[in-house]
Amino acid sequence: MQDRALAGSLALVGFAATLMLGGCPGGPADSAASGTSAAQRLTLVHAGVDFSAGTTGDAMASADDSDGFTTTWPPPPNNWYFSGTEVWFAPAVNTDDTNYLKDMGNVSLSSVTSAPQSWDGGQGLDLPPLQVGHVYVVKCRDGYAKFLVLAIRTDPHWEADVEYVFSSDSLFTN
Repeated sequence: MQDRALAGSLALVGFAATLMLGGCPGGPADSAASGTSAAQRLTLVHAGVDFSAGTTGDAMASADDSDGFTTTWPPPPNNWYFSGTEVWFAPAVNTDDTNYLKDMGNVSLSSVTSAPQSWDGGQGLDLPPLQVGHVYVVKCRDGYAKFLVLAIRTDPHWEADVEYVFSSDSLFTN
């Protein structure tokens, strides 16, 4: 009988220690509570991507959930030309005069802590293609994402492997 009581007490102490050290899901230690997801990997594709759900193409709940897609030409409202050998990301929220993508440069993903105040490209401007090793911030339908380009493929599809973080607001807190 004493062995059962001791085992029960140890289990209770272990559970309490887990809560104190690791926190409860959804509690202050949970990054999702701050509006920012943990870094994840994803392949950006021409069929679209939803950063908040971490899905692409047919796996998205709806095409209306797409935050953007890859192309082999600069997306509107930028100057247009067909490349075939380079890849761009076209944000779904672009307007007639604003492109909501910003190249933050060859920096670490963690060094980008907020969405930019200004964006790259725009009406009548040239927008450079995605570059391996560069971090980008994109305005999404339901927040912002920052992503580090790990690899780019143009054959047979226009794809970019990225490590990304999504935030429901303009701050990246992890």
